[in-house]
Amino acid sequence: MDSDFGDQSYAIQDLYEAENDPEEKFKQDIMKLIKTNMDNLEAQLNEHCTKFQNFMISEFDSIQNAMNRWDVFNMGDNTEIVQALNSLFILYDTKNRSILKKLGELDSPIRSVDFNSVDEQLAISTDKSLNLFTDRDSENNFVKIANYSEKCSYMKFHPNLPNILGLAFGNGIVTLKDIETGENLISLEKHSAPITGINFTANQKTVITTGLDKKICIYDFVSGECVFCMNIHQSVTSSDISLDDICIAAGLDDRCISLYDIRDPLKPFMYTNAHNCPVNKVSFEKSPVFIEHLRVIDDLYEAENDPEEKFKQDIMKMIKTNMDNLQAQLNEHCTKFQNFMISEFDSIQNAMNRWDVFNMGDNTEIVQALN
Repeated sequence: MDSDFGDQSYAIQDLYEAENDPEEKFKQDIMKLIKTNMDNLEAQLNEHCTKFQNFMISEFDSIQNAMNRWDVFNMGDNTEIVQALNSLFILYDTKNRSILKKLGELDSPIRSVDFNSVDEQLAISTDKSLNLFTDRDSENNFVKIANYSEKCSYMKFHPNLPNILGLAFGNGIVTLKDIETGENLISLEKHSAPITGINFTANQKTVITTGLDKKICIYDFVSGECVFCMNIHQSVTSSDISLDDICIAAGLDDRCISLYDIRDPLKPFMYTNAHNCPVNKVSFEKSPVFIEHLRVIDDLYEAENDPEEKFKQDIMKMIKTNMDNLQAQLNEHCTKFQNFMISEFDSIQNAMNRWDVFNMGDNTEIVQALN
């Protein structure tokens, strides 16, 4: 209680001194001005943050609604994008921002599309047929090259052989097809449920398939012989292989992603749980896994066998993440504070200029300052 009364007496004394000291009163006025401007700035910032949040929510809703209307979306390596809506096929030129081709009334809804490795041909798979769109300088046509008895569940071109196309069906069978000759090269029949991934190694030696039957299978590309097959704990909903043919990524029905070393695929070297729904698409960046990445993989193997080492790595990751977040917040606040101080000093300078008029100006200048 005594402390509270002491603080109040000091405040009263400060007010009394300010009334008898113009300079002290000026300082207090400046502090009030700064506080008022800071309060206004905070209110404006909160208002803009709320507006921006509402805007982003609205935009994401619009994007989601648009994406929900697309059955298939794919992009070539150059400037072409293909979009499929039910049985309508649209090919865009992203460089010239124009529609190159629009086709409709296919025999059934489009389920899968893929460009070949040179972006000259586009395979379009519906429930009942395989269609091929050719876009070369000398020709621009659209033809049906095969009909299905089974529903096609997945389709993918070979990354280096533009004429080789992998087709997967609802019964679990995978067919490698030469689209130039129309010949079915080999048939892969290890799966018992729809296929969710066909992946070719760049060295043209291996084919990897994944499916809803919880299997990951590796085949010889030439003979079609299955050289390895394993069952995992969850259905594989998507898959991809890295550019250097080392890592297999498997998106799972339980919302997780597993990474396998193709040279020793019995156990994943990384397992993440970062999603709240089944992983329907997983893809590597178009660059090889460098030595630094391999060292990380080795460290992960060691960490799995050493709980203490794993705990240390988790702690270091957490510290780094928090430091990065703190640095970003600090940079943001420093920028805001710098802009605020510049504005405040401008206001103070204007106030001081008006104060100087009362000390040195004539009556006309004083009247102008008051107005």
